[in-house]
Amino acid sequence: SVQEWLKEAGLSSKEMSQLDSGEPLVWVPKADDRAEVTLLAVVRIRVTPDDLRGMARDVASLAQRDEQVLQVGVFSDDPTPADAAALRLPDGDVKDLPKCKVGSCALRFPADALEQMQGQVDGPERANAYMARWLADYLAAYQEQGGEALAVYADKKETQSVAQGLEILMRKTDLLIEYDEDFYRYVRRYPATGSPGAENLFYWTVEDLSLKPTVFLNHMAIQGVGEGAGALVVVKQIYASHYMQAGFKVYAALPASDTDPSEGVYVLLTQRLRFDGNVGGIKRKALEDGTKKAARSQLKSFKAHAEARANS
Repeated sequence: SVQEWLKEAGLSSKEMSQLDSGEPLVWVPKADDRAEVTLLAVVRIRVTPDDLRGMARDVASLAQRDEQVLQVGVFSDDPTPADAAALRLPDGDVKDLPKCKVGSCALRFPADALEQMQGQVDGPERANAYMARWLADYLAAYQEQGGEALAVYADKKETQSVAQGLEILMRKTDLLIEYDEDFYRYVRRYPATGSPGAENLFYWTVEDLSLKPTVFLNHMAIQGVGEGAGALVVVKQIYASHYMQAGFKVYAALPASDTDPSEGVYVLLTQRLRFDGNVGGIKRKALEDGTKKAARSQLKSFKAHAEARANS
């Protein structure tokens, strides 16, 4: 049962009582790799898995309820720069972009983007327009080619591959692998492997995780209806403008009771982040704390919105 799994994960009887009263629990286990942080969280919500699938589709509404999310936008099925026209880069990024070149940039970009932006990103208007265009083109390539199109960051002398970072993180996500191996394979190999009924959403955010505000581009995959009693939502972070090589989240909604749907679901969150080589010490602690705060805020907001929507 879910309760047994939570106890095996180290939750005390007191924490289980807090959980059943509706309070989200968030903890960070010791990482086996200094470049990584793993976050685990759980909240009990008195809704059905189908309710949560519907909620996940409204990603912009959910993100706007998260106090860490400063801006958000959803890409259309055929991504264009207009889908990210509302994006406003932080002032520091606008100042840093004109200085960027291969091997030396305050933001994370692949080499071709760093070469193309020469002379094109002076001032907020041009910088924002460039970022909107680049995100749309990057996403379109990912939708067609999958991991082969993901960035190899060349902002430092030592390059870093988003695809390699995601592969490392996904191989460690036992909950997804054990719960639905077919869906795991689909997400990992997107778009090469089909998954009946799976839905895909793509969105960008600007988030404050206690250091520099960071631009993210995310691929959300929602498990098809009828593939089990629960629901799975996966979020692959396929771009981050600062600090991170890759990121991966799994939301699993599992029934609190095998016999009584009114008992609701436990929503389990597994989040894995892989930082670049320059994140350590105070920066790492700040990002860990910011990620924990964001997860707690997100689950509290998600619970309140889900239960209000289900009862309306």
